[in-house]
Amino acid sequence: MLTKKINQDISVGPQIELDDMEALKSAGFKTIIVNRPANEEDGMPSFAEEEEAATACGMKAVHIPMRPGHMTDEAIAAFAKAMDEMPKPIFAHCKTGL
Repeated sequence: MLTKKINQDISVGPQIELDDMEALKSAGFKTIIVNRPANEEDGMPSFAEEEEAATACGMKAVHIPMRPGHMTDEAIAAFAKAMDEMPKPIFAHCKTGL
């Protein structure tokens, strides 16, 4: 699992597997932000599956779907709100982590 620390509050990375949740929790993350749109690619866990795995590990999960080059003002505002309100540190991911 690849993570890139942006600052003390947030790290980013590519798509994770459900069994990565324990490692993310052990690394100190308290919230997962999933930026992938639903059904982006076959075989990727759904947000519901990621949320369930995160909750089982004692973490929060937020779904803020974004597409590169098509980020809406609403999605940007939702991400900013999550950064303000959710427990930190946060791990945010999309398909590629870019």
